[in-house]
Amino acid sequence: MSLLGDLAKQALGNAVSSALGGHSQAQPGTKPAAAGGLDIATLAPIAMALIQQAGGVQAVLSKLQTSGLGDQLQSWIGTGANMPISGEQLQSALGGNLEQAARDAGQQPQAVASGLAQVLPGLIDQLSPKGELPGGGLLEQGLQAALKGGLGKLFG
Repeated sequence: MSLLGDLAKQALGNAVSSALGGHSQAQPGTKPAAAGGLDIATLAPIAMALIQQAGGVQAVLSKLQTSGLGDQLQSWIGTGANMPISGEQLQSALGGNLEQAARDAGQQPQAVASGLAQVLPGLIDQLSPKGELPGGGLLEQGLQAALKGGLGKLFG
């Protein structure tokens, strides 16, 4: 795995651990679940589809910003505590893109929104460790690497 992939996997592990209350490993025979009852591995391909349908990571972040969630987004990027986001807020901000990605995966949009709302703040926080989003497409690459290789391998 590339250095970027390794960093993304580490960031994802920290983000998921935080979202799950500090427990990054499932109990034997179980899969960790985010809010909404979806296991983390189920959320990864849905999140990737959502990002693609929305036009990329920057487009998703822009939709959050323009939907009145700029304070939350800045807290995830900044070095302080992460402000929470609800599944309803995420679903409202990403609307049709989230609903389509969820339906394509055979999942309920509300469950997907709740799960992503638990993981997204920590993931963005871990991918912007110095309080700034990486430029030059590195955020997109890091998030894609985390979603492709990290979630399923961390908990598979």
